Amino acid sequence: MNWIRVGVIALLAAWSGTVNAELVYQGTREIGISGIADFDTEDEALVQLDLTWGEYIRNYWMLGTVGGFSVSESLTRFRAGVFTEVNFEIGATVLPFIAVSANLLAADVDLDDVGGPSGNDAAFGLGGEIGLKGFLTDYVALSGSLETMWATDNVFLESDGAADTDFRVKFGLRFYY
Repeated sequence: MNWIRVGVIALLAAWSGTVNAELVYQGTREIGISGIADFDTEDEALVQLDLTWGEYIRNYWMLGTVGGFSVSESLTRFRAGVFTEVNFEIGATVLPFIAVSANLLAADVDLDDVGGPSGNDAAFGLGGEIGLKGFLTDYVALSGSLETMWATDNVFLESDGAADTDFRVKFGLRFYY
């Protein structure tokens, strides 16, 4: 089912027209909002929302900050970190990117009702992301990506409890100024 979402994003991005590559040049700033709704967890529903801000320090290369939260019946998690993202001009209507992040994660996990772990945990996390951007207007892009995260403690919710790794398909909007 997640691959269907990726296909829809790729199709929408291809439909969006030409890439506005001058928006990923040095000095441009970007605000992003992205997230997921995952219905394949222990609680059957997890909502995640991330907000990003970054500045292109060189053409196609951005440094930025990220903050976000995830919430379900058994989990509340907050995320704060830094990231870097590199975009690749390929002469197509989409703009591929790859990003890495370093994060501090704070989670309140309560899986007592299913015999799982419970408690408050703080963890350091590393993340990687690969995706596509398609410009909808001159200053707004739709993004879709695959994100993986690793943490030093069990702060991610899965279908059978908590884990120290996570893999998600995310969708979002990017605003440039």
